[in-house]
Amino acid sequence: MAVFTGEIQNVALARELLASGKGRQFRQQCHLSLGEVAAALGVSAGLVAKWETGECRPRKAAALAYAQLLGELLEAFDVEAVDS
Repeated sequence: MAVFTGEIQNVALARELLASGKGRQFRQQCHLSLGEVAAALGVSAGLVAKWETGECRPRKAAALAYAQLLGELLEAFDVEAVDS
């Protein structure tokens, strides 16, 4: 049986949040635009939009950066992204 590391768990979490629509909901709760999130991740706004609509999913490095950004936002703001 494989043991998953924190890194792979973060990739899976980021992809799940995006696929479920909760990533978009959380971004909007934080009053962030697609462009602002994209700039923070070093990708285009169009690519973030594709992630949020399920047209494609982020590659590992982008998913890790997205998970880190969400974690930082959760610490900075009192919002419920995962439980909503």
